[in-house]
Amino acid sequence: MRTGYRSPGQPPDLATTGPGFGELLAAAAYSAVQLHGDDTDACRTDVWAALVAQAVTRGVVVRRVRVVPGPGSARGEPIVPGEQVRWLPRSLTSTLPLPGNPFWLFDDRMVRFSVFGGDGLWRCWQFTSDREVVALCATAFESAWSWAVPRD
Repeated sequence: MRTGYRSPGQPPDLATTGPGFGELLAAAAYSAVQLHGDDTDACRTDVWAALVAQAVTRGVVVRRVRVVPGPGSARGEPIVPGEQVRWLPRSLTSTLPLPGNPFWLFDDRMVRFSVFGGDGLWRCWQFTSDREVVALCATAFESAWSWAVPRD
């Protein structure tokens, strides 16, 4: 995996192998945030919920922003007690600097992108600790979070 250093003007290397979600979340010390679309990366299982609950119990702040077509258009999704979830109407995203793929950012140090094909099916994950990519994702998430509405 990348160490976070690259030559100016070069695109970052994105590894297609890396730690699993459970390992990344277990290693998180203070923060795990996700920015995802209406139908992307939405696999929420009992195992996933248990991992998130364990992280929250350890004091990790887990926040998710889900970009949705419009107010009231998102279907229900389970929320683990202690995680914070907001919905952002797609109409508000036009001026936000958002990465092209949904992502998880762990402790402002590691990004895991979910890559989907044109048919909407998941293809692979990409991982990076490149400082510029981490900063882009952190800024994108915080901007989206500030405009999104709490999911109740």
